[in-house]
Amino acid sequence: MKRMFLGVLFTALGMMFTGCGDTSQSSAKAITAFSFEYPATQGTISETSHTVAVTVPSGTDVSALVPTITHTGASIDPATGVARDFTNPVVYTVTAADTSTQDYTVTVTVAPSTAKALTAFRFASYDAAGTISETSHAVAVTVPSGTDISALVPTITHTGASIDPATGVARDFTNPVVYTVTAADTSTQDYTVTVTVAPWTACGDVLTYAGDNYPTVQIGTQCWLARNLNVGAVTPSSVRQGTSCSSVQKFCYEDSGSNCVTYGGLYSWTQAMCGAQTEASQGICPSGWHIPSDPEYVTMANSLGPGGCYAYPGGNYPYTFCGAPAGDRLKKAGFCQGRTPCGDTGFDGLPGGIFSYDGNGTVVFNMIGTAASYWTSSMNGNGVEAWRRGLDINYGGVDGSYYWTSITSGRSVRCIKD
Repeated sequence: MKRMFLGVLFTALGMMFTGCGDTSQSSAKAITAFSFEYPATQGTISETSHTVAVTVPSGTDVSALVPTITHTGASIDPATGVARDFTNPVVYTVTAADTSTQDYTVTVTVAPSTAKALTAFRFASYDAAGTISETSHAVAVTVPSGTDISALVPTITHTGASIDPATGVARDFTNPVVYTVTAADTSTQDYTVTVTVAPWTACGDVLTYAGDNYPTVQIGTQCWLARNLNVGAVTPSSVRQGTSCSSVQKFCYEDSGSNCVTYGGLYSWTQAMCGAQTEASQGICPSGWHIPSDPEYVTMANSLGPGGCYAYPGGNYPYTFCGAPAGDRLKKAGFCQGRTPCGDTGFDGLPGGIFSYDGNGTVVFNMIGTAASYWTSSMNGNGVEAWRRGLDINYGGVDGSYYWTSITSGRSVRCIKD
């Protein structure tokens, strides 16, 4: 009986040791789960290539991520729960109970950024910064009065990978311009940039009128445009100018467009006044400005010289100039034949010439380079002539003769602030 018991015991012990030996020989060594708690992400495991791919949110610092790893092996190295630098792929080795191993290469990818916001927009040349609305994805920029917005160069800051058109590239902002910010993940966001030219507010500012820029200058108590008007459509001198303010016509001296660029347009009195006959009418001047009266020209001249000019000169007396050196001071520097002072007021009068009609009704241009002649809004009592004032390179004064001029002839136009 004792022998039988011992036999059974030895058999049981043998079976037990055999079972333990089978367990210790397990070859299981698979990674079954790989994740990060911060940021909360789950890896994708490939048993074919023995790789783990984890994508973490944009901006994640991958230099010290702590993984949580589940596996079927006896151990894993590096261990679960230990911070690792995943800037480059990391190899994890799972060791089975039977001491066999399996490597898994873990690659962490930072998701491309979705950021695509325009954060700053400015024109450095004018110290003009844009106001950005993320609600409407619009940018509003106001530039100083008189700014030429046809070739502005913006400096742009954004959170995207790129922007089109590019920062630092000149653009025409006459109409709104759309800028597209592209994120690193290739998504895009459009921003509409609208540039507004500030209205004229004070004498000395540049006035934008009819798409052109006019400097302004204070002379005494008066504010004047410091450049001849050049508004309206260029019209061949073979055509008579009209009287409409909605479709202004101008002649260029000798029908050369370049002369309009330099000297401004030449206008008949009726066109300059837009058909009005009331002194100080707006005519073709900007709103808030008008064609100067003869007394207003006299006021300007007498504020610059010793006086002596008077309004509405008349009578049969010789051609004369008054108030020298007022005339020279009103000219652009270099047109005083060496006399001084010259061109120191900023009025910058240029000798743009005139036009008149000969006996056959043909336009005759003359006096360019020699004389500047400006319409006043003061009409002679006969209803067919108006007063004019002028400058001549040979004289230091202002034209103060008794002459009035046919309202069909052509002169330059300056405007004065109301």
